[in-house]
Amino acid sequence: MNLEQLKIILKDKNVTDLKTIIYNVYNKVPEAKDFINVSVPFEKKVIKQNIEHLFKRYKKQFNEYLLPNILENNTKEEEAFKLLERIRKKDISAQFTIDCELLFVENCKEFIVTYGYFDEDYYITMDEVFESACIKIKANNLIEKYYDAIEKLISFGNNYGFEFNTTCEELDIYKTIR
Repeated sequence: MNLEQLKIILKDKNVTDLKTIIYNVYNKVPEAKDFINVSVPFEKKVIKQNIEHLFKRYKKQFNEYLLPNILENNTKEEEAFKLLERIRKKDISAQFTIDCELLFVENCKEFIVTYGYFDEDYYITMDEVFESACIKIKANNLIEKYYDAIEKLISFGNNYGFEFNTTCEELDIYKTIR
């Protein structure tokens, strides 16, 4: 079913039916629950707590996927990237997405520092996620807020052969940072 078909179906529903549908989706679809918890107007304090809780949950998932005990489990970078894609689609807020993207890159960095070389696709994914975060940082004028995080990743990139500084130069973020 596409969005237009959904609109047609929902248009004919009464308020009670719509509430029932929303309650069912909330109870049965974890991603919908997350979205509703952080996007439906409620008390700002509660929304902030929900966002913080959601970030902690995602942080735990990224750690499990990207920083497993290498002796017991393999990394699951594909699952981590799929999780990041779902976060991007939810579009909770630009800052939330940036935080998750930088967390992704930071976890990849920790894996490389701990275990050494991984593979080219892993590095390409890190570069792409870093660039995506930088684009959002610049678009939302958040360079000062993320200054330290970007600097640390640039320093790491310089030591390990990543092009993070080039990304920042191309986006004119580097001039602001330096």
